[in-house]
Amino acid sequence: MPEHVLLPGKRVIEAVSALGRTMGYRVRCEWPIDQGNEKGAVVDVAWFTGKNQKFPLMIFEVETGASTGMVNNAVKVFSKTTEQLEKPLFYFHVVLSAGSDNSRVDSLRTLFGTHNYRVYVVNQDRLAALVRDVLTQHRRIRATLDLRSVLTELMSERWDGIDLDSILDTTEALDFRASYLQVYGERAETYQLLKNRFLSFLRSRIVQGRIAVSSGFEYENPLYGATWSYPIHLGIVAATTSASANECLGLLRAWQLESSYMTQIGPHFGLSRDYDEFVVGVSASLWALLAALFKNVPGATQFIAEQMMTVFSKLSNAHSSVALFTAIWLLHVAASGRIEKIFADAARFVNQYGVPEAVLKSPPGWIDLSNLDGWCAPQQEDLVPIRDIDEFSKRMRFKQQEDFSHPQDIAIRLLASQPATGWEAAIVLYLLNHQST
Repeated sequence: MPEHVLLPGKRVIEAVSALGRTMGYRVRCEWPIDQGNEKGAVVDVAWFTGKNQKFPLMIFEVETGASTGMVNNAVKVFSKTTEQLEKPLFYFHVVLSAGSDNSRVDSLRTLFGTHNYRVYVVNQDRLAALVRDVLTQHRRIRATLDLRSVLTELMSERWDGIDLDSILDTTEALDFRASYLQVYGERAETYQLLKNRFLSFLRSRIVQGRIAVSSGFEYENPLYGATWSYPIHLGIVAATTSASANECLGLLRAWQLESSYMTQIGPHFGLSRDYDEFVVGVSASLWALLAALFKNVPGATQFIAEQMMTVFSKLSNAHSSVALFTAIWLLHVAASGRIEKIFADAARFVNQYGVPEAVLKSPPGWIDLSNLDGWCAPQQEDLVPIRDIDEFSKRMRFKQQEDFSHPQDIAIRLLASQPATGWEAAIVLYLLNHQST
């Protein structure tokens, strides 16, 4: 077949070639079927798995229209003996324009339909069907998929207008080993489709029990560490699926209280340096994030405040900055749930040492235990005693520069290691603007 000169055909060939390289194949355009015969028959695009592979694994032929010549393009492959040409894993025959009842297309489908062969009429089923079948064939030989690279390619101008949602449906159904949550999450803020994919994928895995309690493979570098992604997953599902919210709270309770011989997050000091540093220098903001995610679930705020109090009550001998970190976040969670006793205990401690109002409004997400001086150093003009929940809540409400409308958006960004400047203040605002009545 002569080399394509018309723009639509060249674009499809370029797109198919780019996809092949993205998926790890060696791609040859105008590959000669008769090796050594420069004037012999060629195929538009051939995909090979490696440099030493003699015959292509997948073949793509692109036709401008349903002409008589398209029959010859199929015959030139399937008429060869195995010695001349080992048949490909799949032959993709793309026709850029043809009527819905085109007899040539129907004849080819009938003649070669028993082979690994399919015709794709672009103005009927679009290119998405082609990509879905490519992924299906790819799954026959590989269990893994570089989802980030494939998604980047399919979102490029080469594939403009393609039905990406249906392709991702197929990708998930084929059960590729891929970083779905990481890849969806890192683009969720920009692309609503991928945010929806993140949420639906997570919901399905939680319901199916396929998100492991201790799994850490979903993300590359989550803020809280891979170990602590599970409770955040539960919170995201609870915040976005009211029908599953109570179930998620039950799973959170089970994870915290029953999944080990001790609570997952508690004053179990001495197990390891990393665990100790997490409990006293990080866990309070994690609990606050969970409190925001579970805010509309009855009993959740009380449960979370009690877990935080368990740690706080054991910090009497700790450096004041360490205890203040937990106390400040505990103030906000207790105020959100109007839990008077716990709020009063935390307020009494904060008043004893004094904390700048700016720090109360935007506590750090974590503290560096090797450098505790300075992060909450009091400045007398900024110190206002904390009296009660109502006065505290009123004083803490302020205009937020960064727009975080939902805690689940913050959680997704933190899990996917995306910049989220100001998220701590946003969590404070959400907790205090959604208080229990």
